[in-house]
Amino acid sequence: MRNKLVTIIFIICIATVSVFSMINYVPKTASSLDPLKYTDYSDAIEQIYPKYIAGRYGWINANGLYQKLIGRSFVDDNEADVYRMDNGQLIYGIGKMSDEEMIWYSDNVACLSDDLAEVGIPLLYVQLPYKIKNGDNILPVGCTEYGNANANSLITTMSNADVEVFDLRSKVNELSRDYYSLFYNTDQHWTNETALWAADTVAHEASDRLDLSYNPNAFDIDHYKVTEYSNHFLGSFGKKTGSWYAGTDDYHLVVPTFDTDLNFSAETETGKIERSGTFDTALLDKSNLKIDLFHRNTYETYTGGNYKFTKITNKKNPDGSRVLLIRDSFSSSMMPFLSLAYSELDSVDLRYFEGSALELAKKGNYDAVIIVYNPTVFGEPAFTFDN
Repeated sequence: MRNKLVTIIFIICIATVSVFSMINYVPKTASSLDPLKYTDYSDAIEQIYPKYIAGRYGWINANGLYQKLIGRSFVDDNEADVYRMDNGQLIYGIGKMSDEEMIWYSDNVACLSDDLAEVGIPLLYVQLPYKIKNGDNILPVGCTEYGNANANSLITTMSNADVEVFDLRSKVNELSRDYYSLFYNTDQHWTNETALWAADTVAHEASDRLDLSYNPNAFDIDHYKVTEYSNHFLGSFGKKTGSWYAGTDDYHLVVPTFDTDLNFSAETETGKIERSGTFDTALLDKSNLKIDLFHRNTYETYTGGNYKFTKITNKKNPDGSRVLLIRDSFSSSMMPFLSLAYSELDSVDLRYFEGSALELAKKGNYDAVIIVYNPTVFGEPAFTFDN
């Protein structure tokens, strides 16, 4: 009798969720369904319907709690399975790239470097750290991951092609903090304190190798105010597993206490963004600080997100260097700090930019071009510099 009652209650719950989900789903599908994107209605249902399940985020949390209680070290996801490492942090696996792919990436960087050298613009490739420390094995049994292996292979190939390479991972051991504290638990990205350290280290290296301007005082953490927002951030991995699986992250807003005067502009898919004033006013989008674990991306408080092209002008340093940054999402938090070293810091994200980075660099007449990539961005779009 008891089992029948549980079954009946379960069926009623599923039926109720289904009814309310369909109420949300039908009008949303009618307005958003693109017949060119989906091959048939079953494909559309599979892709769209889960977004409108009644109480969706509650179900994500409940599923994550269940996975945690049974001791499961990974959570299935349509895009990529999320793994819980031995230290409790979340990550997803990266497949091994072929030697042919690495050669193609390396050749493209080498060609870009040679073409820029012809017009007097030096290039530096910076390999950013990955969430797993190079050489560590803290993944669940059966999970294969090649982020660092791919980076090692690419660095070797580019060095053989005489590309100027700086492996930022080699400097991480100089920090007194634990390696894994440099990253968020529920997201792939580094913390804002780490981004400040990275900006300092990259600016120092670029000064030595490319003769760019560098003021170490601009990166001294003692000249910054750090504001903590406790349990405020659920990263991209956490949004897939729920907040009950690996918890939430604290978020530290790091802002300079010295005088700043900046202009920021960004070209987006829908138009142009322009802001000016202090570091806070020009480079922060504080709407992302509103606590909304599943709908807000707190990481994007700095600059506001990934844009195809941005320009930061530092009016406090008019005689400084002009630099073009070819970037990925890690630079969303790094480049605001890095901009304090230069008179102008432009950036382009080739995952969204439809033009030629080579032509952009030539027309901009920059003092240098710096490529800053982490292993998760390796792929054809990121290494296609001349369309």
